[in-house]
Amino acid sequence: MVEMVNKQYSHLKNKPATVYWLDNKLYLNITNKCSNHCLFCIRNFQEGVGGFILKLPEEPSIDRVITDLEEVSNTKNWTEAVFCGFGEPTERLDCLLEITRWLRRRYGKSLHIRVNTNGQGDLIIA
Repeated sequence: MVEMVNKQYSHLKNKPATVYWLDNKLYLNITNKCSNHCLFCIRNFQEGVGGFILKLPEEPSIDRVITDLEEVSNTKNWTEAVFCGFGEPTERLDCLLEITRWLRRRYGKSLHIRVNTNGQGDLIIA
């Protein structure tokens, strides 16, 4: 099934991705902004992961992320949605919350939603 999804949506791998997947997890890349400049960060060594380009040329609109989500949302039984990309998701808290509401309306509580964070959200948002 993963191969079918990857093949059917391979055109998404030719442009910077706001939505990407690894196995049965759906990832949301909503920003490149980050409050850290870690020397070991994957952003310093690669353009993306899993064949997806994650360096965004600009901050994607909430509508763009939702459109990208709609395109792949019914292709697989996603077990988890993870806000994780080339930036700190809490840098765009408004986007994170709106996308989370969309995911809840679409999937209810059957989809686990998680945020990969550097833990500095309270400093970023303050």
